[in-house]
Amino acid sequence: MSVHAFWSQRLRNRLTSAALLVASAALLAFVGFLLGGRIGALWALGFAAVFVAFAPRASAEWLLKRSGARTVGAWEAPGLIREVRELALAAGIAPPRLLWIPSEMPNALATGEGDEATLAVSEGLLRHLPPRERRAVIAHEITHLRHGDARVLRVVATLEALTGSMSRFGVLVALLQLPLAMFGFVVLPWAAVLLLALAPLASAALRLAVSRSRELDADLGAVELTGDPRALASALRRLEALERRQLAWLPIALPTVPGWLRSHPATAERVARLEALAEEGEDDDDAPTPRRGRRPPVEPLVRPGNPRRHGRPVRVVDRPPGWFEVAG
Repeated sequence: MSVHAFWSQRLRNRLTSAALLVASAALLAFVGFLLGGRIGALWALGFAAVFVAFAPRASAEWLLKRSGARTVGAWEAPGLIREVRELALAAGIAPPRLLWIPSEMPNALATGEGDEATLAVSEGLLRHLPPRERRAVIAHEITHLRHGDARVLRVVATLEALTGSMSRFGVLVALLQLPLAMFGFVVLPWAAVLLLALAPLASAALRLAVSRSRELDADLGAVELTGDPRALASALRRLEALERRQLAWLPIALPTVPGWLRSHPATAERVARLEALAEEGEDDDDAPTPRRGRRPPVEPLVRPGNPRRHGRPVRVVDRPPGWFEVAG
């Protein structure tokens, strides 16, 4: 991959994320200004700082309860655990807690920060992706942990929540004064009311835009860790095809969601960026090499004994390495 193209994309993604965060804070301050002038703007930003500082961090517990995920034992998937450890060490972070989600929907996600960092992968992802593509997807999620994207999204979600609450409060006050305005006792600033009504939508759009920019940066991080942009591009195409196949049984066609309402960029856009990196770097001798961490010792395939999961024996196979197969 071209060094210039790689770092140009990374710089553009990070500047975009920073600009969107500033825009979200500015929108909150503007709503505060509409409600209380300069003092209102300062109070809004002050409340945001307090909420961000003391808001609870995302942990793996909500994921365990929400999806039925469970921790992966070292004897169940040594290949998968080794792969996660290698990529985490290459990224310069501690290996995250690894969870398995009993779902055929192909999915992987990372949450938490520091010692609470967690990486979850679904049965569908491990079953359908070949090892090369699976490694690229895991590297993508490791990059989210490395960049602290959970913290970034928590900040922008807090700004969105405060903007929405203050805007709805302002609109409610205006509606309560509507009878007085009809009899001429008060004059409502309708332009300000309209802006307050639109502010929550704008704040949500900014949050989604931040999420999309972090996804693009995580794609670059995966390329940096693996040195294989085409593996991630192939995985994205495969995951989209699997998702469409699993949703094909629905009796009605799902509506097309506009790009600005998506939390992830369109697959075609992500694949195009990755393919461009691959093509530009094919003849580039100065292309960056994948980051390497200290390789952990090789673990045995299955420890002695008869491990069981949900009352049934579990067998770990090598195709692809690391996924669970329930012996029937």
